[in-house]
Amino acid sequence: MPTLESCPVYQIIKAEKTDKKDIKRFYRQQNYSAGFLGLDHCYLVRFEQKIIASVIVSQITPENNQHLLHALVVDGQYRQKGLASTLLRHAIKLYQPLVCFAGADLATLYTQAGFKRAESNDLSQTLNLRFQAYRKKINDLMIFIH
Repeated sequence: MPTLESCPVYQIIKAEKTDKKDIKRFYRQQNYSAGFLGLDHCYLVRFEQKIIASVIVSQITPENNQHLLHALVVDGQYRQKGLASTLLRHAIKLYQPLVCFAGADLATLYTQAGFKRAESNDLSQTLNLRFQAYRKKINDLMIFIH
């Protein structure tokens, strides 16, 4: 049986509408509440036909020039293998400016990928409202922009 370590490169696939059910199932299995927000693009990594990592990038509204990176999740069995960093680099190449909200425990991941810490006044009005709503649930939530 092949192992993930025997795969030299992780292939990132842009999700199709037909993948939506599998993507939602993946997030539920990871105990992660993720949803599609508007003008979304989802990228995923599969191993043996199973989604093992995924990220969503949303513009939210056509007028919003900032893209929100969210729902960056790697299956617990496949963590510490560079999948999150690989998905981040892929999103950075495709979307600018790219905004992310994350807890302090993930600050190193984002800063090592070139994100800078930001404040709510650096956000578009659309993303600022979303950030304020999320912050009510997660006290240590921080803003990162690339």
